[in-house]
Amino acid sequence: MYTRLRCGDEVYMTDLVDELWTQRPALEEAARRGGHVLLTGLGLGLVAEAMLASPVGAVERVTVVEASTDVVALAGPHLAERHGEAIEVVCADAFTWVPPPGSRFTVGWHDIWPNPADPACEPESRRLFSHHAPWCDWQGSWALQWQADDAAALAER
Repeated sequence: MYTRLRCGDEVYMTDLVDELWTQRPALEEAARRGGHVLLTGLGLGLVAEAMLASPVGAVERVTVVEASTDVVALAGPHLAERHGEAIEVVCADAFTWVPPPGSRFTVGWHDIWPNPADPACEPESRRLFSHHAPWCDWQGSWALQWQADDAAALAER
């Protein structure tokens, strides 16, 4: 069983296994590094949930930045109920949001694109990396990971 939710005209959010698979670099880095993780893009909360379930509680806290008030209203209360102080959901634009002074994130993972095949994803990912570099020890992007996985699959054919 899985959840597929339509949000807007063409954006679907899922909790399918392949969705989780394309998030693996973030999950692996979060489990390895632990600490405080930054996610841009909330979706159904799949990645935040997986990170907070990391081995031996390596991830202590997740801050999620999500621009859509509808998405925050949908998934935010569920995450807060399950994880309490370990999760913070901020309704803001990931390209302009600035964390509070003294904030530091072991991992920054950017998952804000409805279509990872869109050519705009690479420059937008680079903009996010640059914007969040002062606060993140490591960063990655769902769209860039999807593109790399897609290229690898094509090369195997």
